Amino acid sequence: MIKREDLEKEALKKYSELRLTNLRFLNKKELQAFLENDQFTISNESLLKIFVERNERADINKRLNNDNFGLRAKLKSFTKNMTDWSKSEIVQQFKSIFGRVKKEDDQLLKEIGAISTETAREDLEKAEKVVDDAKRIADIYIKKYGNSKDEDVA
Repeated sequence: MIKREDLEKEALKKYSELRLTNLRFLNKKELQAFLENDQFTISNESLLKIFVERNERADINKRLNNDNFGLRAKLKSFTKNMTDWSKSEIVQQFKSIFGRVKKEDDQLLKEIGAISTETAREDLEKAEKVVDDAKRIADIYIKKYGNSKDEDVA
């Protein structure tokens, strides 16, 4: 009795255009008949298995094509942004380094995580005011309650 693996090897040797996956859904009897008669005679069950597998592959290919279409669109958008000089990250970096970005550009800059020098100065002034207020409150506290640094804490 010939093993299925031997029948598969013989079929692959005889028909080099076939692959093992092509023979996967044939039962041993159908595979043996194919080798003896050079014709496929397969059961409805085997044929349905083949069709189901082909449909699954077609669905996977369709999904991959859709994914590739989306990726191509993203790539096209990315390359357009890289070649659109006014939106180029390099230009934006130069603008932020040389301070040629105005406050009106903050919305665009916010998209890339940057701000104009005017906004940065305003933020620094606000921070300085907060620090000055905290220092003033600390001075009032020290006058009222004394300096706790000088006292020994038990």
